Amino acid sequence: MGMTWRVGLINGCIVMAAVLSCQRNENLEEQGPFIWQEQSFERHSSQCATDSNRCAKMIAVFPLAVEGPDPAKGRLNEAIARQMCQSLAIFAIEEEEVPSSLASIAEDFLQEYEAMQRDEPGYDIPWTIEASSKLLHQSKKVVSIELTNYSFAGGNHPNYYVSLLNFDAQTGEELQLNDIISDTLKLAQLAEERFREVRGLSPGDSLSEAGFFWGSSFTLPENIGLKGDSLFFYYNPYEIAPYVAGSTEFSIPIKVVKSVLRKEKIIE
Repeated sequence: MGMTWRVGLINGCIVMAAVLSCQRNENLEEQGPFIWQEQSFERHSSQCATDSNRCAKMIAVFPLAVEGPDPAKGRLNEAIARQMCQSLAIFAIEEEEVPSSLASIAEDFLQEYEAMQRDEPGYDIPWTIEASSKLLHQSKKVVSIELTNYSFAGGNHPNYYVSLLNFDAQTGEELQLNDIISDTLKLAQLAEERFREVRGLSPGDSLSEAGFFWGSSFTLPENIGLKGDSLFFYYNPYEIAPYVAGSTEFSIPIKVVKSVLRKEKIIE
């Protein structure tokens, strides 16, 4: 497949990305109404060609639905592109400050790096910001997307986080937790049991003394989505513990959490 370009205005964010390859997951695509195609966007500062230590780069890789029912397809693509732009615009404080295109976001990022080099002659720390997303789950009822962001623009350490987006496959509307879960208290009980297993904690161990949840009781993560035949949970760094503790992720089979699902939304 040769390189082509896809251009679109998606929720105020202009996406112009090279279509490098389809890289389709045929097993997932057979389970739902959409066909996806990988998009790729990349920009580097001029120094990258000669000095990797004086280099800034921005990379975005994400899927867009190229076939499927409208208006659901359009809404899915809008939400993915919006989240992608917001995650890459690391210098925007408010949502309305997010530039109107990936090219503008890249230009702002590279200009910030050049300003740092002017202000601190000899500055030789490379900056990177990368965002990628992938299809986790697709059925005739639900689509789940995982977006991963990594950035380093100086400081003590890089930052990274994951966002999980869930959509109604028929309408393209984004689903919140209460749209797919009927009993969040019961789900929290099941999730805490799994969390303790993953973190090597016994039922009687104090979560607070183990360094989690900032002295509070167990809470569900901000990001929960469908992944294959499981419900996927992801705690980002800083969400429940210091950065050094890293992220925490685990899955619970759908058959285990079936009693707390809004089956009309999930089960075919």
